[in-house]
Amino acid sequence: MTHASEEFLVAVDAIMGVKSYHQLKKNWVFEPCFLS
Repeated sequence: MTHASEEFLVAVDAIMGVKSYHQLKKNWVFEPCFLS
């Protein structure tokens, strides 16, 4: 694997991490509505 593709994978990882973080935040916002 080349250094460039390793950096690309790290970038993809970071983007996916940000997406799942925002998804979690959405879940935390909406979850109390479902629980009540």
